[in-house]
Amino acid sequence: LLKQYIPAVATCQKLLSMDPQDDQVFFLRGLLFKEQNADSLAIINLQRTADLNPEMTDAFIMLGDLHEKQSSPLAKGYYENALRADPENINALHAYAFYLQNHDDTEKALEIYDRMIDLNTAGPAPLVNSAVIHMDGGNFEKAKGLLIQAEALDSTFALTPFYLGECLSKMGETDEAKKAFQRSLDIDPEFR
Repeated sequence: LLKQYIPAVATCQKLLSMDPQDDQVFFLRGLLFKEQNADSLAIINLQRTADLNPEMTDAFIMLGDLHEKQSSPLAKGYYENALRADPENINALHAYAFYLQNHDDTEKALEIYDRMIDLNTAGPAPLVNSAVIHMDGGNFEKAKGLLIQAEALDSTFALTPFYLGECLSKMGETDEAKKAFQRSLDIDPEFR
């Protein structure tokens, strides 16, 4: 919170001297290094966390994110491990589905997004991401329905009316598209 990284790392060292197998301390170190963009140190500490506690879903998700940032194919395995640790974890499901979406496995990504929608605790993100996949595939009616559903679920998510505007524009509904784009700007005037 205060970004006092050096004292925080020093405290972690003291804690590790008391218990060198404390997975929570390695996780905290991973977070600290990730915040400082010291990705290789973050990976080492998060990997140690996962080794000590293979049920630590968040460590696997962060490892996936860090490896994805480096365009490493290891990312997929970490996301899969996160789901093995907790198959119903919304963050793990979203991270894996988004990875698949960005790596041209849209069919499997849609399956996961549908599962998230069925869980009904994920908010608008799986609806919006599914809509984007459907738009890319030319199924604008399906995308429109998903985006309307997402906007009804959370009217404060600026991406939803933006993509709805894109979708409506491609469908030739320019007046409605303009209204959707305006709603996006009303939510976030900086949105571009």
